[in-house]
Amino acid sequence: HQHSLHLNDADSIIYSQLYDIADKMAEFFAEQMETAPVDLHLEGKEGPWVKIDNSEVRRLYWRVNGGVVRETSPDGIRVLLFPDAKTHSVTVHGDYNSRTTFKQELKL
Repeated sequence: HQHSLHLNDADSIIYSQLYDIADKMAEFFAEQMETAPVDLHLEGKEGPWVKIDNSEVRRLYWRVNGGVVRETSPDGIRVLLFPDAKTHSVTVHGDYNSRTTFKQELKL
């Protein structure tokens, strides 16, 4: 039995949740697998940028604890940190062009 994209049978439109589901699945599996190292660093003090140093990155998934993403770029995110949050950190996971996965957390 084959399984294809989740379509609305009435009009053959892909369910909007499909992309959310795919992202969550990729995030889950990346967290379960052994990962390669990746270098994260902080740039700037006001509205800091968290940057990743590697041109071989294929996909990135970011998670901010104690704040939100203000802006994105191909190699990083600018974060807005909530002053009343107990902890501040950014986690990135994804994969390289070679399909090797990575995950790294940076405490802010």
